[in-house]
Amino acid sequence: MLNVHRLAVLHAVASSGSVTAAAAELNYTPSAVSQHIAALERETQAPLLERHGRRVRPTPAGALLARYAGEILERVAEAEAALAALNAGHTGRIRLASLPSAATGLVPAAVAEFRAQHPDVEVDLALAEQLDALAAVRLDRVDLAVAILDLATGDALPDPAPDDHGLRWEPLLEDPYFVVLPAEHPLSRAPEVKLVQLADQRLVSGDRNRSCPCAQEFLAVCDRTGFRPRFTIEVDDYPTVQSLVAAGLGVAAVPLLGLSPAVHEGLIVRPLVGPALRRRIFAVTRASRPRDPLFDAMLTSLKAAAEALVVPGLSLGPGPSDAALAA
Repeated sequence: MLNVHRLAVLHAVASSGSVTAAAAELNYTPSAVSQHIAALERETQAPLLERHGRRVRPTPAGALLARYAGEILERVAEAEAALAALNAGHTGRIRLASLPSAATGLVPAAVAEFRAQHPDVEVDLALAEQLDALAAVRLDRVDLAVAILDLATGDALPDPAPDDHGLRWEPLLEDPYFVVLPAEHPLSRAPEVKLVQLADQRLVSGDRNRSCPCAQEFLAVCDRTGFRPRFTIEVDDYPTVQSLVAAGLGVAAVPLLGLSPAVHEGLIVRPLVGPALRRRIFAVTRASRPRDPLFDAMLTSLKAAAEALVVPGLSLGPGPSDAALAA
């Protein structure tokens, strides 16, 4: 294989027409330039330069090789610039997977902020349920996943270990649960709803397949509270849950991200207490994956979006029907 470094020396000599000029351009001695040319002639088994007085000019073989050398050096320079941009986080691609509720309430704002800072970086976004998202991270099909760690019911819980079964978990937000009610529902009179008050309610579930790790934990919390929730309708997404509640078909316990992109008109939202429940949302990547500027930038954007999370239509004050109900 031809030595690129020697090709650069030949290109400099052919372009300048002088060993001395090429040596000055490359910051070599003329003797070093001559040695590189001699070594390249041995590699190619062809004379590459011929003398004309004090100057040199390439032989046909030298001219051919010098032309290709110029193209090769341009591509090498492009590769170096592209690699520098990639290492600096200016270009490249980041693959992201997200649970559906975060994909509507959190991820769009994060990706918009990320793209504003990194307009030349490609972002691949896939929706994935919990187990699929974590599998995609482990198999290196995505760089980062927005996923749920657990359902918290008490004070601050310990974060996962830095290397938790091959995964690294970076905290994003705690996603509190609310009760979504039709405007005329009696429970909307109170500023908050206790979990036990859902015992005799028709409930609408947004996790029909129990794919969220919080689903079984929610049932366990209800059991400890003394009742088994009565789900009369079970669907796969929270926007549909809101529509069903607005139609008067039940009430629902919904996390904050499940209320996005906006609260359905005519619904009353109250905090769920006794106990207060919250999903712990994390950004997950492989523990063995080296940190790089793109990952750090996306993580920063996700945390900023979590801190600035606003759900249009969400009001925890008196609902539109409260005055009529109190009358």
